[in-house]
Amino acid sequence: MDLTLSKEDRDLQAHARAFTEQVLFPHELANEESGGGLPPETLAALHRAVLDWRLNAINQAREDGGQGYSVFQQALINEELGKATGCLWDVVWNPAYSLRFGSAEQKRDYLRPSCRGERRDAFAITEPGAGSDPRMVRTKAMRRNGRYYLSGEKWFVTAGDVASIGGAVLVTLLVAAAASYAPARRILRQSPGTTLRGA
Repeated sequence: MDLTLSKEDRDLQAHARAFTEQVLFPHELANEESGGGLPPETLAALHRAVLDWRLNAINQAREDGGQGYSVFQQALINEELGKATGCLWDVVWNPAYSLRFGSAEQKRDYLRPSCRGERRDAFAITEPGAGSDPRMVRTKAMRRNGRYYLSGEKWFVTAGDVASIGGAVLVTLLVAAAASYAPARRILRQSPGTTLRGA
C-alpha cells in the first residue's frame, strides 16, 4: 500500500501550515497574556484571513459555500492548525456537519451564512450521565401543533460563547429518539421564539 501524499494533498498541507505559521502563530503570545482572548479588531482580521486563505468551512460542500475537502484532507489541515496554542485553530470555522442535511430554506438561512462566517453555530451534546456519548443522550424533542418541544439538560455547549455572530444564536442539539422520530435527531433552532422551561 502506497501511503505517499499526492501533490494536491502535500500542497494543501503546506497551505494550512503557512496559514498557521504566518497568521495564527503571531497572535499566540497576545492570546496567552490576555488570558485567552483577542481584541475585536484582531479577531476581525483573522476572520478576513480565513476567507482570504480559503480555509472556511473545510467540512462542507462547495455548492453550500464550503471548500469541499475530503475527511482525509480535513485531517491534514486540522493537523497543521492544531499546532497553534490557545485554541487559535478555532478561528477557522467548520459549521456543524448536520447542517448539510437541512431543507433548502434551512441551508439558505443557516448553513451558507455559517460557511461564509456570517453566523457561528454551537453544538450541544454533553449531558449528565451521558457525557459526550451520543448513544446515552436523553434530551427529547416532541413535535406538537407544528412545533418542537425540547426536554432535557445539556451541560456544555461547544462554541456557545461565540455562537451569536451574525444575529441570533444557532444551536445544533443532539437529542434522543422521541416517539416515531429517528434516533439522534438533530434540531436546528433560532433563538427568537424559543422558550426554555424547567431550566
